Amino acid sequence: MPENVCIFLALLRAGTCMGCHQNMTGKKLWEKVSEKGKLDTKQHLEMMNKMIKYMAEKAQKGKDG
Repeated sequence: MPENVCIFLALLRAGTCMGCHQNMTGKKLWEKVSEKGKLDTKQHLEMMNKMIKYMAEKAQKGKDG
């Protein structure tokens, strides 16, 4: 894969990550969604997969909260 494509994809991933990780400084919110310790890459991907499926299951189109 060309280097510029790799860089572009890395930037997209970073932006996606910041969608959630920007909230790490919001202590009350982060305590509700995080666990003690650190996840390795595989655990993190599994957690994100569970989370997006849960969100899709609970979603009601056109309604907030």
